[in-house]
Amino acid sequence: MRLAPLGLVLALAACVSPEGPTSALETADGLPLKLSRERIEEISYGVFEIVVPKRSEMNLTYVGGRTLPVEELPFQQRNDKYEAIGTAFALQSGRLVSAAHVFQLDRHAAVREFFARDRFGRVYAVDSVMRFSQYRDLIEIKLDKEPPRVEPLTVSADAAVGDTVYTVGNANGEGIAVRDGQIASFTFEPVAGAWKDVRFSAPASPGNSGGPLLNTRGQVIGVVVRKNANENLNVAVPIAELTNLSAKKAEFFAPSSEANRDGEPRREWRYRTKLPQSIDKLARKAEASRRRFHLTQWQSWMDSRKQATFPRDPLLQDYLWDQTYAQHMQILSYNEKRGYHLTPKAPVSDAVTAAGEQVYTLIDEPHYSMVQIEIPPSASHIAYVKQPAMILDAVVEAFALYREFNGRRIPIKSFGPPQATGMFVDTLGRPWLKATWRTHFNLSTIQLNCLTAPLGFGCTVDMIDTADETRGGQEKFERHHAAEIAMSYWGDVKAWKRFLALSKRFVPSFLHGMTVAKDAQGVVSLAARDVKMRYKQPLFSDKSWLFLGVGYGMGEALKPEVQLVKLEHGAGWRVSEELEVVAEPPQSSPVEEKTWWVQVLNGGGAFNGKASEQGDKRRVFRMLGLKPGAKGRKIVQFVSCTAAKDNPARASIEATCDSIKKGYDGTNGALAH
Repeated sequence: MRLAPLGLVLALAACVSPEGPTSALETADGLPLKLSRERIEEISYGVFEIVVPKRSEMNLTYVGGRTLPVEELPFQQRNDKYEAIGTAFALQSGRLVSAAHVFQLDRHAAVREFFARDRFGRVYAVDSVMRFSQYRDLIEIKLDKEPPRVEPLTVSADAAVGDTVYTVGNANGEGIAVRDGQIASFTFEPVAGAWKDVRFSAPASPGNSGGPLLNTRGQVIGVVVRKNANENLNVAVPIAELTNLSAKKAEFFAPSSEANRDGEPRREWRYRTKLPQSIDKLARKAEASRRRFHLTQWQSWMDSRKQATFPRDPLLQDYLWDQTYAQHMQILSYNEKRGYHLTPKAPVSDAVTAAGEQVYTLIDEPHYSMVQIEIPPSASHIAYVKQPAMILDAVVEAFALYREFNGRRIPIKSFGPPQATGMFVDTLGRPWLKATWRTHFNLSTIQLNCLTAPLGFGCTVDMIDTADETRGGQEKFERHHAAEIAMSYWGDVKAWKRFLALSKRFVPSFLHGMTVAKDAQGVVSLAARDVKMRYKQPLFSDKSWLFLGVGYGMGEALKPEVQLVKLEHGAGWRVSEELEVVAEPPQSSPVEEKTWWVQVLNGGGAFNGKASEQGDKRRVFRMLGLKPGAKGRKIVQFVSCTAAKDNPARASIEATCDSIKKGYDGTNGALAH
């Protein structure tokens, strides 16, 4: 199509009075130069906003009982009961055409109630999907009832570069707007070049998606679908592509560049299902298919790398024989420089909540956090298990989370009860509490996963787009990544008794049946799956501190082992007993480690049976047992007893260690003595 020569346009203009209709100005091909007011009025009866009900965040509360300053919002925004998410238009009465991505039927959503709103503000529920192609980004929907007045639009396949075009649609949620521009080019669609998209300069704001791209006669030449990534241009699918949509099958599709994450093999996702269907039923089927796709892709990738990832990676063995332990939750990570190692080494911050919880921040990233929460001594784990909001409330307070609202930061107090709760047991035999919150104001999901511990809980907190739940992140965590979270156990004896009194549902399997106590004769007994200790320690009390270093199995990583037991007593815990399992260092180890190992085996150095001075402490070692390990390496178990030089107990550390050695009993494959 060509525009009329400038001289002809000027001549036509001279023949028209200022009051004459603008449609009198035409191109040489007979097209009006611009849409007339009358035509725009007619078109308005065929264009609809796609809206969803505004959801009140009834469970969301703010610090100090504050409320959102809704009165500061523009009139339309504060009074509208709906939120506009896109545009649709009628080509026949009772049915509307829009862009498929407006409805995101293949992604998880907290709600799936869609409505079409006409120019008079009347809303009509979207009942069913008649045609659907995610590949073409087109959808045809049927309303539950027909609006009283609809003016279906007409279509045209006649379009050329330079033509004046109009976008008609919801602009930033502020109602239907009509804006003009020109066709800039026709470019192949990016996946397979099956058709040429229309690129145009007419403005298209968020919410314009699904609206018609019109020529100057008001005919539909395309459906607005997206902005161009690299230029200030927008993109429409030619209206002719609507004829290529099946009326019998919905076509779901995601290109490999979009469909794969988390190391998944690059592969397109495709899914087809019958039409027509209700929009809710269709969405549930599509989301389930895409979730299965992501999990299958991920599992395939994991299986292909089975010998190079946790827990089968041969490089893991060096770490298994030289594990470390900390009094906080950690992640097992790998890099070429450090190999397998645990992070973080220490909390980055801590805070005390108004309820008395001590919250230690271990990792604080934009979408992922890890925390250790110590509950008050008088509190019950079960109260937190029954009300996971208590855990998240402590995190919210410690992190000082806030909500952005109209340029203000409103501090959040609580997200209220979760929308979903549950438990799962990881491959290490540890029960996890899980809870999910979904917020409407930012379309986000908060996923909480927690391990119980003597002093409280160790938790991971993920914040993701709700739509991304479809990618199966929680399932991947439960199947694999949870086992990469390392957790030892610690606390005073009173806290341990509270912890061990919980139902077995909440205690790791390797701690089932564990006891720690002192009898009337002053004999301390500690029994767990891997160790048993009986010895006299008059300083033992409910205030004594017990640390269990739980590591991955030296032989089989997924069979956890108690590899370190440390009991500390008295003021400042200056008297202690420590039982440790140590593996023979590899040949590549430094000379000092090899020398130490020889001393362990031959009773030299600190293992000569005599107490030695180490700084301000006096310490003595006793060997408990020796057994062969994997690849010919040996494993030893020994105990050390320590007291500060100025503590009266320093004189009895040899007797204490001898008592432990005498009463020690290795069980369940632990070392003989």
